[in-house]
Amino acid sequence: MLQQANVNLPLGTLYGPRDDFTIDVDGQIFKAAGYGELILKNENGELLKIKDVARVLDSVRNDKFYSRFITKKADQPCILIGILKQSGANSVEVIEGIDAMLNELKGQLPSSLQITNVYDLRDQITESVNDVKLALFIAFILVILIVYLYLGSARNTLIPSLAIPLSIFGTFFCDVSFRV
Repeated sequence: MLQQANVNLPLGTLYGPRDDFTIDVDGQIFKAAGYGELILKNENGELLKIKDVARVLDSVRNDKFYSRFITKKADQPCILIGILKQSGANSVEVIEGIDAMLNELKGQLPSSLQITNVYDLRDQITESVNDVKLALFIAFILVILIVYLYLGSARNTLIPSLAIPLSIFGTFFCDVSFRV
């Protein structure tokens, strides 16, 4: 019945000598009040309308969609908030700032509400940075070892062993000074 009352189909076509025209009737209902007037049943002149058996209202709320936070101990309705950092921002600092704000909010919330951090990339980012540091350290040791084996002298190996860390620190120093 709702589909029949809410029609948006062409009724026919007018054929002209050069052009054809489609006849359209806009039978769509755009307000809830229009649905309330639809007749469900007509017996002996007594009309049963939708508004007689249901509450019809205009709303954009979709009450059939909801999020749930499911753990081993609980299954609760929830509100999810996703946060994306701006380009160029330090991810770990953003996450720590969000955690600080959430800790402030926890004191203001009623006891029936909880704030839970479901997922962040802090651990993965920290582990990746530590892996890069370890790889640089191992590369440094291997380069110094190979230079020593090639030159055969600890004194001659001293210059590359000082030049490598100084060049790395110099690169970072220049990068930081040009940003400022």
